[in-house]
Order: sequence, then structure tokens, then C-alpha cells
Amino acid sequence: SDLGHSLRPYAKALLALALSREGQFARASALFADLAREFPANPTFSRELALAQARSAASKPSPAPG
Repeated sequence: SDLGHSLRPYAKALLALALSREGQFARASALFADLAREFPANPTFSRELALAQARSAASKPSPAPG
């Protein structure tokens, strides 16, 4: 039980990275946000959250002119 609890953040980070690579930026952002809240002293999670959010915004289609 203790091992599973200690590996949970690692598994969550790996899943978030995989989701980001698959283009599922919104789901990746949610996981990175959880990790950033859980580990505020770790700048990696905040940085990855910002990247996933930026990529999510950039991947959304722009509205048609007119």
C-alpha cells in the first residue's frame, strides 16, 4: 500500500506526458494541475502544465471569418 501511494505521482506524471504526446492536452493539463498543486516546490509540473495549456489553446480551430 505504501509503495503504491509513493508511486502514484510518478504514474500520474507519466500518464500526463503520454497524453500530451498523443495530443490530449486538456486531460494532460488536468493531471499536471493536480501534480503542481500536490508538489508546489517542483517547477517541472507547473512548466509542463503551462506547455499543455498553450498547446491545447493552439490546437483549437480558429473561428471562421465572417
